Amino acid sequence: MDTCIADPQPASIPPVPPNLPVTGPAEEFGDAPVVMMCPHCQIRIVTSLKYVRGTMTYATVFFLLVSLIPWVVCACFLPLFLKPMMDVEHSCPNCGSHLGSYKPLRN
Repeated sequence: MDTCIADPQPASIPPVPPNLPVTGPAEEFGDAPVVMMCPHCQIRIVTSLKYVRGTMTYATVFFLLVSLIPWVVCACFLPLFLKPMMDVEHSCPNCGSHLGSYKPLRN
């Protein structure tokens, strides 16, 4: 009797191909998921992304509000909804710990 037993992995973690490089320090975080070893649960993972509005997003909205003429005020709020204007938080999909952040307007 031959039985095939799959590797036990939680359903929420996508499989990581073995040929992908593992990144190191947090300064390599960007706006895309990163393959790395989680320092908390010691598992090779692909980071989960969460887009959040940062200080620079609100500063951009304020700058646009005070610098544009009143009839285009509605366009001033676009940075609140555009992902390229938001900060990106990387976390482990296995243990949920925060691994790093990427702030696009500060780089």
